[in-house]
Formats: sequence, structure tokens, C-alpha cells
Amino acid sequence: MEGALRQCDSVGRLGGDEFLVIVRDVEDEDTVFRVAQRVSDSVATLTRDTSYPITLSVGICLSVLGDTTAGAMVRDTQRARRGAYP
Repeated sequence: MEGALRQCDSVGRLGGDEFLVIVRDVEDEDTVFRVAQRVSDSVATLTRDTSYPITLSVGICLSVLGDTTAGAMVRDTQRARRGAYP
């Protein structure tokens, strides 16, 4: 997964099979969507020839620096992933 990220981005494990990717230096929403697509593509490539394919659910939360807490962003991202936001 790390190979799909830019040098300024970070990935960490929240627990179980949940990971959090922090995308920094975002110029526009398309930057975040491109990073998410590269992560999705890299996981698909790694599991293509396995008998247990892995699928991803992606939630995205954007924030202006200092606009919210890290906990609130994680909560909002999890809600977005579950489709709780339009």
C-alpha cells in the first residue's frame, strides 16, 4: 500500500483490517481521489492471483488545517466509508 502513496502521505493501521491514509499537501479533491485509486489498484494487484480476493471500502474526509480534531476526522471518514454521508 505504501508504494501507492506520495512521499508526503502516511498510512497506519487503526485495528483489525482497517487502515488510515493521511494525504497531505492537497491541492484539490482530485488529489485525494487519485491517491485513493492508486491504493485500491495496488491492493487489487497484490491479490489478483489469490483464491481470497480482497475488496476495499474507502471513506474520504477533507479538512482545512486546524478546522477539526483528528478524532473527528477519523469518525467522519468512517461514516463516509459506510455511506452515512451523501
